[in-house]
Formats: sequence, C-alpha cells, structure tokens
Amino acid sequence: LFPYTTLFRSKRGVDYLLGQQKKARGAWENSTQAWHLVYALLELGHCVDDPRLRENSAELSGAVGRLMAERPETALDASFKALALGQMRFTPEVKAAAVQTRDILLTFIRSDGSVSSRAGAKTLNTAESQWAYAALAGLEDAGVEVEPGIWKMGDQWWRSNQLKDGGWPDIRVLPNSNAAATAAGLGSVYLMGSRMGVVAAAEVGKEGENVGRRDAIIELGVKKLLGDFNAESG
Repeated sequence: LFPYTTLFRSKRGVDYLLGQQKKARGAWENSTQAWHLVYALLELGHCVDDPRLRENSAELSGAVGRLMAERPETALDASFKALALGQMRFTPEVKAAAVQTRDILLTFIRSDGSVSSRAGAKTLNTAESQWAYAALAGLEDAGVEVEPGIWKMGDQWWRSNQLKDGGWPDIRVLPNSNAAATAAGLGSVYLMGSRMGVVAAAEVGKEGENVGRRDAIIELGVKKLLGDFNAESG
C-alpha cells in the first residue's frame, strides 16, 4: 500500500507542477524556481516511470532549452542549474553547460569556504551554502572535475560555524540554531567528509572498522538535531 500511495501522490505532484508550467506558457515564475522544479522532476524520473520526466520530453524540453542558455546570477540559481544538469544525459552540450555552471558556482565560494548569495553579498545563508556544495558534489558525480581543495574549505567553514549548542543558524550572524539549518549543517559536514574520503561514525558513541571514526562535531550535531525533533514532536 505504501509504495502505491507514494507513486500515486508523486504522479499527482508531477501533474500539478507540469500544469503550472503550462499555465505560465511553458515556464515557471522565475529561473530559481524553474531550475529547482526541473531538477526535482528529473530526479523523480529515476524512480517513477513517466516519459514526461525526461529532459527531451515535450513537457520539459522547452524549459530546459531556455534555461540552458541563461547565465545564473545567484548562488542558488547556479546550484539548481548544476543539480538539474547532473540528472541529464551528458551530451557535449550538457557537459559544456555543466562545466560553465561549475565555474560560475565557484565564483560564489569565498576563500574561507563560505558561500555568497550573489556577487558582493555579505550575508551568508546556511541553506544556500548547503545547496552550493551539494550541487558541486552532483556535478562531480556526473563526471565534472571539482578541485579537491574545495571540500576542505567547505569542511572548515561548516565546522567553524557550528554553534555551542551543536546546531547551525539560518544566517551566519544569528545567535540561535534551528532544526532545518542544523540538518543542513550536519548533512554538509557528512558530505565534505565523504568527498575527502573520511567516514564518520553514523551512530553517536560508536566507532570501529565498519562504523567509522568518532567525530565530536557530528556527535554534537546529531544530539542537537534529535533533541530538536523530539521537542517538536512532543
């Protein structure tokens, strides 16, 4: 029953999103939203047998073609474009766009590993930083080279911005953490470690050959995250 319900709801979601695109004459509200939705639909296409969920389908090809020609102006735009490109067949055209998007995305990453939302911006957003590094990982998985030093920079930045309570804030300058930002921070620390070949212990307090090494940052983050969700669930 659960798989059937999930697939049914997924199909309804696809119908809705593509219907919104049709109402908007083949496009969504803005580039950020468009690339986010194209990425989500292509990703869903890996587990749902729906011919509409292909980059060359009648439903998506127009949006993909227009977006391929656009140059991202923000880190979030570049991130979602990179993630979407990573879901496509790597034709020479797609690979060229992926390499270009990687280069653009790297311009938003500062020397300390932080991610600017746009050129010259001072405010650092945890969610935007998470998407940027996830996008680079997606491109690397698709075959686009990413300088290994990027992962070390990102690891140092994420670790240095963990708060004393073990969580991460939405915005770097805020004093309080929340569950969503903590999940983003914790996931990003795991991601940076995996890219550098480091396997952290998945369970707090356990260590060994098949589990990974102990990591105080991750242990503190896991405890904080579990505490936040337990508090929210009552």
